[in-house]
Amino acid sequence: MCIFSDGFELSSENVKLSGALLILTGPFVVVTGFGVFTGTCGLLAKKLKFGDNFNMTEDLPLTSRSLPIALLRAREKVMGPIRAMLADAGVTEQQWRVLRVLNEEGPQEPTHLADRACLLLPSLTRILQKLEQRGLISRRSHPADRRRQIVKISASGVQVIRANLSVSIAQAERIRSQLGAEKHELLLDLLNDLKDLDP
Repeated sequence: MCIFSDGFELSSENVKLSGALLILTGPFVVVTGFGVFTGTCGLLAKKLKFGDNFNMTEDLPLTSRSLPIALLRAREKVMGPIRAMLADAGVTEQQWRVLRVLNEEGPQEPTHLADRACLLLPSLTRILQKLEQRGLISRRSHPADRRRQIVKISASGVQVIRANLSVSIAQAERIRSQLGAEKHELLLDLLNDLKDLDP
């Protein structure tokens, strides 16, 4: 039986949680502040009750201090009102990002567009098909290589941006005023620094 109650981080492909039983078998790796320990556990189980002194996440930060969770919560706070605007405009969040990037940066290849719009290339391909069907973008072959494409926002696409510009600006200004201009700019700088970190 392998029971770790001091907040160790456990990594094993042989961990199962079945009802109130934790079953741990086979090889394991335990990472502590004193080093990395490996070994093998036999097939054993321990009945767990709520409040038992068994917590593999004891050393994890509170969710309020967890960067991934904080980013998700902040995103929902920002995107909630924008989703209502996009629903009225008849475009999705992803389509809006594509139109915004094309309107801001001009015609570009899908690979670059996917990166700038924070999308996976296969997802972008489907989004571009829908936007093209609606006449919001156009695609043409690259002048130097016909196997490549150039994507451009259309006049109708620009109109979608312009029609929702005032609402979008108002939402951004609401966040900025509540947060304060200095904190707002600092937050943007920090998020850009985070984006540029090595993977």
